[in-house]
Amino acid sequence: MPSVLKITFETTFETTQENIVLSSNLIYEDQYHDYEMMSDEVDNIAQNAPGIIEVFSIGHSYLGKDLLALKITNESITRQKAKTLVVAHHHGREQITIEMALRFILYLANGFGHDAQITHYVNSLEIYVIPTLNPDALDRVINENDFWLRKNLHPYDNDYDEESDEDPIDDANGDGWISRYDVYDRVDEDSEIYLYSYYEGIDDDGDGEFNEDEIGYVDLNRNYDAGWGGSGSSGDPTDQTYRGRRPFSEPETQAMRDFAEQHRFAMAFSLHSGINATYLPSDDNGYVEPELYDEVFGDFADILPNSFITGGRYEETTESGPIIEANHFGKWSDWMYVERNTPVPVCFEIFHDSRVDDASRYTTILENDTHLIKEWHDIYGYFNPPASKIDLLWMIIRPAFIYLLDMIPQLDVEVVVLPNASPDLHDIRLGVNIGCDAPRISSVDPIFVKTTTGEIIHSWSALDAGALLHDNVTFSLPFDASISPFTLLIGNNYTGFDSIILERSPLTTVTYQTPSNTQSSTEPIPSSGVYPLDSSIILIVSSTGFLVVATIAIIYIRRR
Repeated sequence: MPSVLKITFETTFETTQENIVLSSNLIYEDQYHDYEMMSDEVDNIAQNAPGIIEVFSIGHSYLGKDLLALKITNESITRQKAKTLVVAHHHGREQITIEMALRFILYLANGFGHDAQITHYVNSLEIYVIPTLNPDALDRVINENDFWLRKNLHPYDNDYDEESDEDPIDDANGDGWISRYDVYDRVDEDSEIYLYSYYEGIDDDGDGEFNEDEIGYVDLNRNYDAGWGGSGSSGDPTDQTYRGRRPFSEPETQAMRDFAEQHRFAMAFSLHSGINATYLPSDDNGYVEPELYDEVFGDFADILPNSFITGGRYEETTESGPIIEANHFGKWSDWMYVERNTPVPVCFEIFHDSRVDDASRYTTILENDTHLIKEWHDIYGYFNPPASKIDLLWMIIRPAFIYLLDMIPQLDVEVVVLPNASPDLHDIRLGVNIGCDAPRISSVDPIFVKTTTGEIIHSWSALDAGALLHDNVTFSLPFDASISPFTLLIGNNYTGFDSIILERSPLTTVTYQTPSNTQSSTEPIPSSGVYPLDSSIILIVSSTGFLVVATIAIIYIRRR
């Protein structure tokens, strides 16, 4: 009886009633979440989505809170998959980013098993979500209404009195807001020059001064080791963009670094608020990937409302044209591009209410011949919508999250075992068709054929987005192929790997049919020689059901 080589792909999954997730809602709807509430939501969603959501900690904040992360994928498909990441809330006052992260998680959990597109993403990708990277600041913002707080809660003695954070800004008049006061020098009746700002407060420590020891130390989004110390950050600990004493000085960014170093992401989001804009890495010459980023900007323009678009591109602009942000001053997106080779690390700014910038929102509280003082207290609306509008914002920006999932490069792999392999199967000859299934992003790294122990036995150059590779290759297996089955992996750490199982399989009959004829017939495989094959015939091995195009020693499997 002849022995043939059978190839299968480990990608089969059937959605059953046991792994269909029933729709659920948030526990705390129409409100902003503090850390405990956010943790409750994460645990609840995970419990209602067994087999597709894993919750774990990537580290701890300065005050010891777990930095929670979720891995969303169909765990029954065990091959290494392509990955993506959404990290929210580097900055305390941007709590709307947590709400969008939670709704993204819930959207995936509820859609799995019900929505074909979402089920495909959860089956084929590993989707990581970090709902907050700054949970200490979150609790102060939500529970103490400190809507000005941007930085982490690492204590710092601003006034050098050997105490830290003892005299922060306060809601002195009890109206629920902390006002900022802008002081101007009066030039004449019609013009003034801005001098400085101060904030509402009281003398918390009884030293005759107020607000001299604010809460908040390091801007986490200036603390990454990519151009750390550049002009877009500050060395002054009292400044809102203080970068820290050294790169990765803070436990929150250390945890982000350690997590990211375990993965490769072709595209990822860092969620922020304060403007409707998307920022991508650039240097003194403009965008570091100009052609790719121009396409991405165009895509965002197509899927997001016009309120997010200025200057015809999804980026901040001035009257003189678009702002090309200088690269390399310690931001997450800089570090992800430079150090982790993420081609498209997106700083996604998801909300700003431009009405709070209007002159009518300023109240003049002092005006004389020399000075003018105006009060402004709309900091909340600058970064966050009313709680009743959170779900509406999610519906508006949800297409961008679907776009993120669709952009992740994956491979479409077809393999044929060709004739002239050695009788003992030590040398194997494969015909391969590999497509990079992504609209914009390449495979980034070369495509490898390797063993399950990691030994690389062949490779091809990286594939462009949408490109196809056709090749016939012969290589020697680094193990005894007579010990069956054995597995080869095709892919890389960006695209994931297709697991291909090869095994000897004695087959005595084969069922075949032509595309033009639905009738089938079964005939024995000859004990020697080549089974006749016409180019119009599709052969199906009856014992396995896999599609094949074969002689007695050649079997072709197409991934479905």
